[in-house]
Amino acid sequence: MKPHSVPVLLFILAILLALTTSCGTTTPLQSGFPPGQSFVYVANDGSQTISGFKRDITTGALTPVQGSPFAADVEPGLWSSSLAVDPKNLMLFALGHKAPGGQLSVYLINSDTGALAPAAGSPFNFPAACSTRSISVDPTGRFVYVGTQCAGILAWQIDRRGRTLVPVPGSPFGNLNAPYNATVDTAGKYLYAAEYTNGIETFAIDQSTGSLQLVNGPFYIPHDGPKSIIMHPSGNFAYVMGDANDLSLELWVCAVIPSDGAVSALERQSGGVPLLALAPDAKFLFTSIGTYGTLTGQPNLSGSYSAEPLRSLLPSAAAVTPDNRFVFATVNSPQQSAPGTLSVFRLDETTGALTPIPGSPYSVGAQPTAVAVTH
Repeated sequence: MKPHSVPVLLFILAILLALTTSCGTTTPLQSGFPPGQSFVYVANDGSQTISGFKRDITTGALTPVQGSPFAADVEPGLWSSSLAVDPKNLMLFALGHKAPGGQLSVYLINSDTGALAPAAGSPFNFPAACSTRSISVDPTGRFVYVGTQCAGILAWQIDRRGRTLVPVPGSPFGNLNAPYNATVDTAGKYLYAAEYTNGIETFAIDQSTGSLQLVNGPFYIPHDGPKSIIMHPSGNFAYVMGDANDLSLELWVCAVIPSDGAVSALERQSGGVPLLALAPDAKFLFTSIGTYGTLTGQPNLSGSYSAEPLRSLLPSAAAVTPDNRFVFATVNSPQQSAPGTLSVFRLDETTGALTPIPGSPYSVGAQPTAVAVTH
């Protein structure tokens, strides 16, 4: 879906942590980059390119990667709606989307320069003419999952060399006639799928093959069809964007039972609140909210948040660095064909205040729709 055209405010939502539950036992893979190396990538819909930057991990300053912007590996008429990086920083994944079709593009990341090159077999076309909704990589860096509008949940294995993708046996999974927005929990045990017409479903991930099995749900969100979901790293909470009969967006804080993946709604926050990013330490949740709505918090409820308006922007996407020190927000130009910008903020880890770094914002391609940071 294209970013909303009306002016919006970037909101920061402070997550109140009252639990000390472990995030899981899965050990993340080590980065393939030299120490201190990090890159930022932006998908530009209007220009069908991907902008790449080298990030100074101390100051947050960005330097364009040689060869940037890179031509998007998509068929004519498609646009990149989502980006993701695998935990080893070997691959960048981009969803090409335009109804009624879609594809998954895979790029190899040069660990020294950050330059991108198409992986073998890329792009990977979907088995049905169906648009994409989401992409999620499991924390071990072995499996990739794509939620679609009408082809279920597609799954691939990342080959051992990290050079291409192989379909998971049995893919696609779930209801092939339902829209899914899917995300893997930080333990890599479950995949949670927000299915607009049928609530939230929980799939167990086969740790050997990556195949999915429905084990719980559907869990219904009162009065809302869930459209997107972000998992809390503790595994105890989920943040769900619901759509009340296509009339208004609402943010739900949901409780999750990590042992079996059961989900239940805890509280509702009214107002247009497209989910953008959750800080890795889960202290802050970033959303955009239109001038037609407000956002309030329930500070007495574990897992809930309070909201503080920050700055007038047109945020189409956001990302937080792994060390929770910087926030990136893509901003569209009022003129669709004009270059967009990437704003960089230093994040106060105590108060959540955002301060623009010197040199921000940075120019990117037209209509930026997604941003991703290497681990």
